[in-house]
Amino acid sequence: MNCQALLLLPASMLVAPLVQAAETGDIKGHIVDEMDLAVPGAKVILSGVNIAGELTTTTDADGNFRLVAVPPGTHDLVVRKDNFAPMAYTVVVRLDETAFVPVTLSVKSTAGEVIVVEEMLPVIDTSRSAVSTQLTAEMLQNLPVGRSYQDVVNTVPGVYGRIDTESGGPGGGNPSVRGEGQTGNNYLIDGISTRDPATKTFGTSVNFDAIQEIQVYTDGLPAEFSQATGMLVNVVTKDGGDEHFGSASYYTNFDLSGREDMILDIEQQQEVPTEARSFWNHELSLTAGGPIIREKLWYFAAADLTRSHIDFEGADPNAPNVTNGGSGFAKLTWFASPALTLQYQFSLSLTDIQNFDTSGLVEPMAQADYRSNDITNIISARIRPWVNSEFELKLSTLNSSINVVPVSGDEDTPAIYDADTGGYYQNWTEYDYNDRSRMGGSLKYTQLVQNFLGDHRFKTGV
Repeated sequence: MNCQALLLLPASMLVAPLVQAAETGDIKGHIVDEMDLAVPGAKVILSGVNIAGELTTTTDADGNFRLVAVPPGTHDLVVRKDNFAPMAYTVVVRLDETAFVPVTLSVKSTAGEVIVVEEMLPVIDTSRSAVSTQLTAEMLQNLPVGRSYQDVVNTVPGVYGRIDTESGGPGGGNPSVRGEGQTGNNYLIDGISTRDPATKTFGTSVNFDAIQEIQVYTDGLPAEFSQATGMLVNVVTKDGGDEHFGSASYYTNFDLSGREDMILDIEQQQEVPTEARSFWNHELSLTAGGPIIREKLWYFAAADLTRSHIDFEGADPNAPNVTNGGSGFAKLTWFASPALTLQYQFSLSLTDIQNFDTSGLVEPMAQADYRSNDITNIISARIRPWVNSEFELKLSTLNSSINVVPVSGDEDTPAIYDADTGGYYQNWTEYDYNDRSRMGGSLKYTQLVQNFLGDHRFKTGV
């Protein structure tokens, strides 16, 4: 049995609360010999590309062991005990879940013999009742969706994305989960709630290749989560590692079919054959990571450059919708001591759209240019004073700026034509400068209690 308790204290209305989202998982196991007798004192060693050095523990008198606060991903686990052949496993660790590793040791028959278990152990956590879906970095690269975590989330069972009623397919709006509606969702990046404080919908994005894992809760949220009655998306970003790595990728998609559709012509007040919408998108993605000081100081960075060119049906061919964008992500991880880990991360996103409201149903004077930027800073510290205890402190600042202005510069003269009523209406209310800044802070304490009517995790936070 795994129980969790959480005490949340109210924060000031001027401070955006941080949800107590997990960024690690656990591993527990039971070690026996060939006669099914417990093996105490066996050494368990965990290593991996995103683990600084090794995590080690030993089994107790009943042959049980546990490793806590393990980064998500695929790791190598080795079990050693005198007079037994060492066993090697591949273990998958997921966010806020416990992977169980059953081990049977065999008597050593050859010096230096290591028994390698080729099968990857599944993650089975029978202690949780939440309905959640785990999406790893490998899965993200293979899903037939757009390169944003919002597109990925729409593939999860129970999540219903908006439909683009104009051109078909998925829309760009916020999804509805189990009938709750789009304002019932919450979106987290490394434990920081990025939900827009004004619209209560999706807020800050993150470089797609910087994502380590996504956990999507659609029902039965654990007690430590808040601000979500529909779906909660928990995105954990990549760290560096003790080996240097990097990637460079180019993506493109286009539609140059040249077909014609029947589109309403404002001047003629009737549908006429019109060349269909065409587009051509480009994206260049770069990543790099590794050690600055092995087992002490890691770095990870990612950058995306994007360009999109769209010729809308019925619109002025000399005024295409052109989007230029760029985003960057950087993280430093410092293992100051075995009990103290410090992190700083910075992300920046810039977008510039020419002829933002280009459409055959919008007068040229109402077409607009769009500019936005998002800047995020997050500082976190994890302190583990005892083996089964952890304090976590987070501080964050988020700034979002949007500026949409009609090309004509006139925000007052009616210029939007409604084909149903035949009337002209004012320009959209988004033709305003909007700047939003948020500050957040949290302190969380987690205590693991073992072998007392089962295992229990107690969490308290402010």
